[in-house]
Amino acid sequence: MFLKRVSAALWNWPSKVGAALGPGIPSIPLVEWTDPRAICYIAPPRAVLGIVKGSCGRGWPILPFDGGHPFVRAAALVVAEHDSANLQRMVEALLCDYYETVRLSNAREAVGLSRGECPELEGKPYWALTMPWSVQSPEEQRKSMEHSVARETPGRTGGGGDLLDGWAHSGPVSSHKLQVEAQRIIRVTTSILRRGYVRSDKPDGDISVDLLLRDNVYCWQVLHGMHRSAALVALNYRYFPVRVLRSIRRSDVSVWPQVQSGLFTEIEALKVFDWVMSGAVPPSAKNWVAY
Repeated sequence: MFLKRVSAALWNWPSKVGAALGPGIPSIPLVEWTDPRAICYIAPPRAVLGIVKGSCGRGWPILPFDGGHPFVRAAALVVAEHDSANLQRMVEALLCDYYETVRLSNAREAVGLSRGECPELEGKPYWALTMPWSVQSPEEQRKSMEHSVARETPGRTGGGGDLLDGWAHSGPVSSHKLQVEAQRIIRVTTSILRRGYVRSDKPDGDISVDLLLRDNVYCWQVLHGMHRSAALVALNYRYFPVRVLRSIRRSDVSVWPQVQSGLFTEIEALKVFDWVMSGAVPPSAKNWVAY
């Protein structure tokens, strides 16, 4: 009888309300779902420490680490010329070539979608790109990236940076942003070159990734730690530890949050997934990758 009462109470619990779980535990939203797989994409991620193969890495949002990623090329230059007095200028020149060549005009272009596909992304800046399996909407992603840049990138006058100077993954960028990115890749690569790669259990102590799974094939897409990832690949680390936040299964496409929201159709979402898995590059980056 008790179990029947509990079951009835849970069954009739209204959706989309806050549920207090106990003293000191914040309320969380209850959401409707018809497929239990959806919870894996909606619930806050829980990190698992794992070892990944460097050549299976994908940048965010574009370019594989084993196929012309500008930070990998810049880090390789640091390794080859780390004693040069002109190192900063050389790295800036390399990154400048990339930013002048690769220029995304909107979020759709970054993941290989054609004109008319996912029309909402057509009018969004490229830093508003959200993946089909992400819980964030394009607007939430845009605000998150702007906050991240303000927090992590020094501004011209010593305060936080902003996206008026450009984004690390596509041109155009200002001379200030170019200088900041060159300094960052030099600092990270030089540190690993001299001390080896040292991870920690601190919040920022690891590279954070999503793991994309298709049958028995996988790749990982970096979410945080792009410069570290690039430096490790350039230094020929075949395997290294990362924090896996989510495992994204191709077969789960129907329950991915941005498919459920209607932003992507299932066909468009699978096209994005396969684009990332294959290590494909946007048309504007093909000349750079071939160079």
